[in-house]
Amino acid sequence: MSMRILAMLLFFLAAFTNCSAGTSEDPAAPDGGSDLPSDIEVEAGRNLVGKVKYADGTPAVGVVVSDGYSCTSTDEEGVYQLTRNRNARNVILSYPADCEIEVKKNQVPDFFRAIDNSQTKVLREDFTLKRREGGVPESFLFYPIGDPQIKTRQQMTRFTNEILLDLNDNVSEETLPAFAITLGDVCDWNPEMFEEIATVFSNLDIPCFHVIGNHDRDWRDADESNYYVSTLRSFEKYYTPVNYSFNYGGAHFVILDDIQDKSSGYEVDLNDDEIEWLRQDLSYVSRDKLLIVCVHGPVRNRASYTKRAELLTMMSEFREAHIFSGHTHTNFTLFHNDFGGIQEHVTGAACGMYWYGSICIDGTPIGYGKYLVKGSTIKKGLYKSAGYDEQMQARLYDQTRFKGWNDDPELRQYVYCNVWNSNPKWTVELYEDGEFSARMSQWNSYDYSINEWLPLIWDASYKPEPVTTDRMYRVKPKSESSKKSLKLTDPYGEIFWIDRVTTSYNSYFAPAN
Repeated sequence: MSMRILAMLLFFLAAFTNCSAGTSEDPAAPDGGSDLPSDIEVEAGRNLVGKVKYADGTPAVGVVVSDGYSCTSTDEEGVYQLTRNRNARNVILSYPADCEIEVKKNQVPDFFRAIDNSQTKVLREDFTLKRREGGVPESFLFYPIGDPQIKTRQQMTRFTNEILLDLNDNVSEETLPAFAITLGDVCDWNPEMFEEIATVFSNLDIPCFHVIGNHDRDWRDADESNYYVSTLRSFEKYYTPVNYSFNYGGAHFVILDDIQDKSSGYEVDLNDDEIEWLRQDLSYVSRDKLLIVCVHGPVRNRASYTKRAELLTMMSEFREAHIFSGHTHTNFTLFHNDFGGIQEHVTGAACGMYWYGSICIDGTPIGYGKYLVKGSTIKKGLYKSAGYDEQMQARLYDQTRFKGWNDDPELRQYVYCNVWNSNPKWTVELYEDGEFSARMSQWNSYDYSINEWLPLIWDASYKPEPVTTDRMYRVKPKSESSKKSLKLTDPYGEIFWIDRVTTSYNSYFAPAN
């Protein structure tokens, strides 16, 4: 064979080989076969890869990475490899418990990267983690914030001045590491202001994770063929992904979107993709960890929450598990007794009744939650009323000053209080003239101090109706003229004293002093 013929054969063989290296039949192949990571041997079928390392350059091994639909963990070289879901919009890292929560702007934790899923090539995103000095914290605080529901610049100012600055003051009095989690409805159906509203969190002194709510959707240019996913874009651009997890201390936190949005309305529920993602995420978590699941809509016990049993079944595998939710603009705790008594903490709205006055529809002051985790258990928890100290856990009423109680001869005989974070595990006791008088009984009724006030804030667009609450307590006092006070004991053994007697609803109109 002549040298010329041999050279031609070698040329055609090389050309055939190059054309075959990046065929479209291989889903992991990049466009043109030219952008494969040189230091990662991409597995067949994988098209989302990267490396996770520590700041000192060593590989971070066993770190869970997700596209919001499936999960994997990094190998001994710190490499992760995933096959992207067709709806994937982010690659998300689940913070290890021994790492600092570093933040982007507006105190958003830096644990995810947006990806362009229209690309057919292999996408690569790397992460660098910073180890915490001292390793995994033994104790920490987290602050759940229910429904900021901001629509205007005036409301941005109120949220900053009345909620965030109060929270900063509370954090400054503590020595433990801390972070916050909003529980949905950060915005109020005003997508034009999503980016501007996000800037209010720059006033917060601690990192802030976010849950998406029904008011956080951007319906502009929504794709009817994929409506739910298309309405998430703005929230994920300015806040966080909608399904993710992270570890801190002895706890594993899961954030889920349980608002199934459709052009015809929404339902409070999870979907099949989320249940599968959760199953994969929890497969990497030891069952002796504290599990905390944060959603917007309360799970409760109702037939319409079709994924309740699947969610709670997975949660019940853990030694201790809790749910934190918002949405109702009321504050209460319930127990899922058919699944081992898993507690659900429904947190009152930071905006109260949409920034009308300074209370929620059940009388809870605007505020936020505060919880202490020690090891892998919640050791303390309370609702922090904005503008008041932590003793402010209830209002004791002079029943003679409010219609409803005073107008009914039978009802007028009782002393009433509203203990907004209570449940049957609380003890509420009446003291008269400094001496124990009686234990008060939980009573599902109206808080009549609110009933009188509500019509005074009505306008053309907002006419809230009174609601009953089972956080009311009552008892007949020994003396109508005695000086009355309350001793409250919560399930964690914390004691709170209420000495002030509320005689007017005037404080509901303006921010608390």
